Amino acid sequence: MDEKLAQLVDAWIVDNRVRSRRGFSARTERAYRGDLTQFVRTLADLQNREEQDIAVEEFTDGNLALVFRHLVDKGLTSASRGRLLSAMRGFCKWLVKNGALVADPTEDFQTPQVPDKLPV
Repeated sequence: MDEKLAQLVDAWIVDNRVRSRRGFSARTERAYRGDLTQFVRTLADLQNREEQDIAVEEFTDGNLALVFRHLVDKGLTSASRGRLLSAMRGFCKWLVKNGALVADPTEDFQTPQVPDKLPV
């Protein structure tokens, strides 16, 4: 992950701690960091590049669709894809609000449907 992008992720996490009453739990922070890292890693792999070469400007709807299409093909569960999308939504909205992105690439993405669980 690009150093500037890593710093932005850290700033987003800190901003959420400061602005909300509770902030993210330590577990949520780890999960969101992991999800954002997974996005960057997958995008880099699909483009035959190194993770550190992926910059915030590459958070586009086209790249988001590319990664999610790959994750669907790979068989990642809808719940896992939904959590990744949730992390991306929160981070991208924050990036737009803070001027690091011009537009939110997650705006037109629908949350994956999680199948109903059968009663136990």
